[in-house]
Amino acid sequence: MPFFSRCQGKSLDSGFLLCIMKRCQGFFPDMKEAGVLAREELERKVDLAFLAAFYGGLLTEHQRRVLSLYCEEDLSLGEIAEEVGASRQSVHEALSRAEAKLFEMEASLGVAARFRRMEAGLEAALRAVREKDNARAERLLEELLRLDQEESNGL
Repeated sequence: MPFFSRCQGKSLDSGFLLCIMKRCQGFFPDMKEAGVLAREELERKVDLAFLAAFYGGLLTEHQRRVLSLYCEEDLSLGEIAEEVGASRQSVHEALSRAEAKLFEMEASLGVAARFRRMEAGLEAALRAVREKDNARAERLLEELLRLDQEESNGL
């Protein structure tokens, strides 16, 4: 069982990252290096999974499967190859093509970035409402509506 599976149930926060880094201790003698590498790899996988939520339908079934096993199950290329009955090289190529396509689609359309902006704005507005700062909440919501209209007009 991959070490990632043993950390499931934890949210994608510092506790989750700490769990991943603890599992990496045996692989890296310098934990500072391991922490940086583990964090970068985890962030890459989270970014890919996030983009796949928006653009995954544009990938082939094989690319979606490989990406899911890589990002969500944290399987190695060899493990994925065994799972899908393909060579490690073909898995690497499918993963590379999927990654390129996802980033290309995001660069062209920006749907994931727009979602993140809207989500952050809504969270800020909610905080303002909870703090009973209605004027700030109203400004934030008006700004989000304006942003939504501008982006909708640009599509």
